[in-house]
Amino acid sequence: MDFSENFLKRSITAAILTLAFLAANILYFETFLLLLVVSSIALLKEWWALSVKWNGYFTRSVIGFFWFAPALLALGWLRFMYGASPVFWAVSIVVASDVAAYVFGRTFGKRKIFPVISPGKTWEGFLGGLTAAGLVGALLGVCLGGAWALAGVLVALLTGIAGVMGDLVESYVKRWAGVKDSGKSLPGHGGVLDRLDSHLFGLPIFVVGVMMIGWPT
Repeated sequence: MDFSENFLKRSITAAILTLAFLAANILYFETFLLLLVVSSIALLKEWWALSVKWNGYFTRSVIGFFWFAPALLALGWLRFMYGASPVFWAVSIVVASDVAAYVFGRTFGKRKIFPVISPGKTWEGFLGGLTAAGLVGALLGVCLGGAWALAGVLVALLTGIAGVMGDLVESYVKRWAGVKDSGKSLPGHGGVLDRLDSHLFGLPIFVVGVMMIGWPT
């Protein structure tokens, strides 16, 4: 599959997921909670399949919990405490970083970050992703003002860096499991874990920023 065809599939899938997320986030806290529950089930199902080589149900359960729970709980707390707005910004930063890293990496990527773990990840893509995250953070600072006018870019950059770490961790797990994708449920992306790997590490960092700086109500 060439770049343009795969990018088209990724874009269509991403658009559908974005609409579903926006609807769940904007409507009610209960609809957003349902989205988190469905995501949790999908993530655990894929992790259970990936970790089939690992003996020990308890160990697999603990790893899955600590991998997925922080982001899902943090996002639920953020939505419950401050409403839809900070959730939208948090996810926007991670998505912007993901999309830019993919486009810049496929277009300009030459220098590999960790070729043994993830041959497709390049420094060019990494810098493109951070640039996009920083721009969204700057826009966040302009919209909110106050302390966020100064901290918006920093929080966004840290969120973007954490997202890359999440991507690399998932790549390592897939390589260890001997698979290319975590699943086949999302055309152009693979599985749910393939789509949310960056969110699992990036979103808790954004929430920590909100805890430290606050959020205007």
